[in-house]
Amino acid sequence: MDDQLFAAREIRKKLWWMIPFFSGFALFSFWVAQKFFIADFIDVLNSAPVVRIAPLGLLAPLMVLLSLVVVVLAVVRSISCRGIWPKRLEHLMNGIVFASAGLVVLIVLGSSSVQNHFMPQSGYVRCDSLQGSPSLWFTDWVKNSDWCVEGQTRDWVKQQAL
Repeated sequence: MDDQLFAAREIRKKLWWMIPFFSGFALFSFWVAQKFFIADFIDVLNSAPVVRIAPLGLLAPLMVLLSLVVVVLAVVRSISCRGIWPKRLEHLMNGIVFASAGLVVLIVLGSSSVQNHFMPQSGYVRCDSLQGSPSLWFTDWVKNSDWCVEGQTRDWVKQQAL
């Protein structure tokens, strides 16, 4: 019993930085999810003239969930809550961590193959000549191979499409 109280006290001391840090991380991850995951998906659905796919953007929704679970679990642990909820939250957190690790492995092993298979079927051509390419973090795709010009920006491609 004393160990639980000691652990709760230690967690309470750390809450003052844990809650703002993980809340900020959740907001940042939400922004990344919108900017790099949802926006790319919508661009492909709308047949945008240029699409930049950032495979690690797939992790952002999981990071939002993980950050929120960490905050809730820390609060639950700081009040020495007993019962099934702390264990369920720990299992949920472990599941998110394992899912994230599995997703990273799948991204590393298969994102290029999946992109190279499905993007040409959607009418896109890979373009490693646009400004900022080639990059380890993203891949650019254009609708028309004539728009893949060395050193040009994505905005230039969008203007050409008009």
